[in-house]
Amino acid sequence: MFNFRWASPHKPVALAASATVGERAGSERLVVAVTGLAGLAALAVALAFPAAYLISAANRLTGVLEVQAQLYADSVSTAAAESPELYNALLGNAEINLDGLAIAAPDDPSIDRPAERRRVFAADGHRLLEVAATQAIAW
Repeated sequence: MFNFRWASPHKPVALAASATVGERAGSERLVVAVTGLAGLAALAVALAFPAAYLISAANRLTGVLEVQAQLYADSVSTAAAESPELYNALLGNAEINLDGLAIAAPDDPSIDRPAERRRVFAADGHRLLEVAATQAIAW
């Protein structure tokens, strides 16, 4: 019923002994290369999440700053539409005292928002207005 002839008492032939020294050196180099590539892949996988998190946080912060700057620019353009003196000053044609305008007022410190320093420049590049932060800037 069962044939046990395959289990003979003879010693098995070592196939590794037939390999030459040159073949071993090549296979060892292949092992080192594959191990190095596996290490690089593991490093890339390990760094993927922190890198994605940092990129996402930087993009969010940049977006928040851009939105706040656009909102303030909208306030400045509305004020310029209402005040011909400010409009001429933005074009670089005149100097004006902007202390009475709403855009020159600092933020209310009771508002839960990070402190900001705002600047308004004329078309020729000189600064018309600088609104200092009411609280200390965190950075």
